[in-house]
Parts: sequence; C-alpha cells; structure tokens
Amino acid sequence: AEFHMRINKSYMSIIKRSVSNLARSLTAGMPLFKSKIELCVPQIVLTPSLADMQEALNSTLSIITESIERATWLTPSDRDMMRTWISEDKELQGNISLIKQAALLAEEEIADFFSVFMEFRRFWRDDLHGEYKKFMEGNSCLIECAK
Repeated sequence: AEFHMRINKSYMSIIKRSVSNLARSLTAGMPLFKSKIELCVPQIVLTPSLADMQEALNSTLSIITESIERATWLTPSDRDMMRTWISEDKELQGNISLIKQAALLAEEEIADFFSVFMEFRRFWRDDLHGEYKKFMEGNSCLIECAK
C-alpha cells in the first residue's frame, strides 16, 4: 500500500510539474505558439487564431489534469484521492487558472498591435480607384469629370 501511495504521489508530482512548467513559460514571456499576421483585405488575420491558441492551451491542460482518468493502474479510490489533490492544491489551481487565461490576457495586447494597422483601413475600405475604373469603363468624357 505504501509503494502504491508513493507511485500516486510521484504521478501527482509529474502533473504539478507539467502544469508549473507551462505556467512558468507563460510568465517568463516565452512564446508557446508561432503565429503569423496576414493582411486579408479588409481584415488582418492572426494564424493560428486566438481562439485556436486558447483551445490548444485548454486541450493541453485537459490532457495533463485528466490523465488520472486514463491511468489504468489507479483504483477508483486512488482516482478520487488524486481528484481531491488536484482540486485542493492552490499552487496547481493557480497555475491552471493562469494558463486558461493566457490567451484572454493576450487579447488586449494583440488588439493594440492590430490597431496600428487599422489607421490604414481606409485604403481598402474606401474604393479609391473605383471612380477611375468607372470612368474608364463608361462613355464618360472629360467635361463630365470636371463637374
């Protein structure tokens, strides 16, 4: 029983360390994703999207924290005990919360970055060449243009 308990504690330690390393990477400002920004008139597109990044972080957390459900060596009482450990561990819960909020917290920063490009929106929103194209396609004369 003592050996079994040590295995469970070791497993819990692995879960905590995995979540802690991910949280530490976030707080250290290390990039977790490579992304690119594309100008797709009339929008600026972030690839992968912020929602995709959030989903990837949540999925990673789920894989780590829900691994106890897939651990075949755990008895039902062990699973209950580990669920309790996870839910009561304040440091682990704090790191999980930090990771879940990572993309949401970055949203404002990304919006600020995109706002730099928004001042040029008028170039693709306003049809600057439309009048010229209409003139060239029609039977307009120079006198009509002067009006």
